[in-house]
Amino acid sequence: MLYRTLSIQSILVASATCHSFEPVRVQEPIQTYRHIVPQPTSITREPGRTPEVPEVSMLNLDDSHMSRAEKQVTRTRELEERRYNDLSFEFTACEVADALLKLGVPKAGFLADINQVAPRIVTGSPDHFGRTVFAPASTVLFVPKDYTGSKNPVDPSEPRGYTATPSVHPEPNIPQNQHWVDLTETGTIVIISQPKGQECAVLGGIMATKIALSKTKGVVVDGRVRDLEELRRLRLPPPPGEDCGAQLPIWARGTSIVGAAAEAKAWAVQVPVVVGEIRGDMVLMDEGSQGIVVIPQDKLEAVKALVPSLREADRKVTEDVAKGVSVKEAMRRHRG
Repeated sequence: MLYRTLSIQSILVASATCHSFEPVRVQEPIQTYRHIVPQPTSITREPGRTPEVPEVSMLNLDDSHMSRAEKQVTRTRELEERRYNDLSFEFTACEVADALLKLGVPKAGFLADINQVAPRIVTGSPDHFGRTVFAPASTVLFVPKDYTGSKNPVDPSEPRGYTATPSVHPEPNIPQNQHWVDLTETGTIVIISQPKGQECAVLGGIMATKIALSKTKGVVVDGRVRDLEELRRLRLPPPPGEDCGAQLPIWARGTSIVGAAAEAKAWAVQVPVVVGEIRGDMVLMDEGSQGIVVIPQDKLEAVKALVPSLREADRKVTEDVAKGVSVKEAMRRHRG
């Protein structure tokens, strides 16, 4: 289940009034950008400690061969990445999924068929460099608008296209004088669960604006969103000394033009939800791998210990294959 867990210090901050970067068009191919970050000693950040962000000079990029336009793209990309990436987590979603598969976690924690909606992925744009976000999950449960709290049994033969509807939903916990979005938890990735089969959206421009101002790290909607252009313009509040910050990452299963009131209503926050049969506590959103993986809290240390050895094995397999060794033999040597 995606549970509410202890929040960690948010580093995703920016201004909704800040302009979005436009892609810079150049005639010559842009050099591949190599992302180099300090190696963390732990998956979770120590309380009260902010990881140091490397200066541009630490990236060791030789840009003497680059045109002015290419340098502008690279420098802007570096600035955005330093504002956005969570430097406390160095693993990709693919690497984490491989580890979770080894550890016997169902479906390797992968949230299938949930895709990035915002920011827009544009090749050559300063925003297109494979950002990652890692944070605890906070949850919002939507139910059918006519749901009153009675039992709602699940037909096991029905496909699980959306969040599986439990036999009985938890008790409602949203105060009548408050909106669910006003209860958003800072420093979390907000998981919004929508009843399967609905055609309305449960997140639009107004709600996403409030979520951004709450300094969350991202949003995953197991359902539909709308107002795409508004979502793609949203930025988080700026950190001290900067004019703007990162764009709010939003992933969803689908889109709509219809508001939530047509079919759904918010029922409870910070309660267990199930997304595509996946249960967990921590969420890794990986733009580079174009996927999201959910990690059970009790598996974090095991993932941290296992991923480096899996990564090294893959490196050796790749080296051998590049030298002409058959894939079967290379896998036998290094993966067993």
